[in-house]
Amino acid sequence: MQKTSVGFSGDVLLHGGLLSKARSQESYNFDSMLQSGGDIISADFNVVNQESLVAGKKYNISSYPLFNSPIDILEKLKELNVNLVNVANNHMLDKGEEGLISYLHNLDQIGLDYVGASLDEHTIKYVTLDGIKLAFISYTDGSKINLEKIKNVNINFFKGESYALRMNRRLAGLKKDIKEARKNSDFVILNLHFGEEYFRTPNAFQKDIVSTLVETDIDVLIGHHPHVLQPIEWLENSKGKSVLVAYSLGNFFSGQIGLYRQIGCYLIIGIQKKGKNAVVDSVKITSTFVDVFNGYKLSKLKDVVDSKINLQTGRNLSFSSSETYDKLKKHIASSSLLESSLEVVYE
Repeated sequence: MQKTSVGFSGDVLLHGGLLSKARSQESYNFDSMLQSGGDIISADFNVVNQESLVAGKKYNISSYPLFNSPIDILEKLKELNVNLVNVANNHMLDKGEEGLISYLHNLDQIGLDYVGASLDEHTIKYVTLDGIKLAFISYTDGSKINLEKIKNVNINFFKGESYALRMNRRLAGLKKDIKEARKNSDFVILNLHFGEEYFRTPNAFQKDIVSTLVETDIDVLIGHHPHVLQPIEWLENSKGKSVLVAYSLGNFFSGQIGLYRQIGCYLIIGIQKKGKNAVVDSVKITSTFVDVFNGYKLSKLKDVVDSKINLQTGRNLSFSSSETYDKLKKHIASSSLLESSLEVVYE
């Protein structure tokens, strides 16, 4: 039986406080913060949404609003068995086109593959796992980045909310890539950077885009940008095909403060080859928590619950970990997912 699994993280976005804590002379050490990372990032193939640019010291290490994270974070992700980095997001041009090109060179140097931008015409990433050929596509909302001076790098973007165009025209380039990916693979995964920051439910624009895209040949859609978890759904299109949609996986490792901004998840999907097609056969959702007030330590939320520790989200503000865990399960695992024939595990 041909079978594999692919894991997806929420956002890795390194804020000033987190960087200060990780600073060690001339380098940055994330070992203690990401000590549990190896237990969480555990699929056969692992994809991380590295939201903050990693352009190198030449562009000065910086935080919000114009990010440039130290190369040490890429080295740590490589150590944690990350295979593919998603780079298409609204911060990818924080240091201009030259900064993005430097970022892509840094990824190449460390040996991390990437999707969402390229220095050539190849915008789709193909990976074969246990005989199953997967296609990864990544696009970001073009209305949230300055594309005017881009000459030497290809950026995958769709025309966003500020463009008065019909949805089909708006997504024409993306749909072309999806069609090409389907011809050359068994299974198509789309990463999409869209939505509004801190909205815990998808907005109308997200819903419209998803309604259009589930009618194409994608099998899974993974969303980023809101920095909070949004529901995961199992949506059936007009042809009777179901598509797994995760609107937002929240923050995976960041310095943001606030209950739901400190919570994210690692999503692992099981993929099985059935005849000529590959299908999703299982879903594992591991909720995570970054303890900003304890060295920015990343943990499984369930481990925090088992330790009977409250979630600290402010100097004098904390929440019951068990109550939050239970509420989160109801929020993220939609009825369409739980009532499907898929094996669904929430931890």
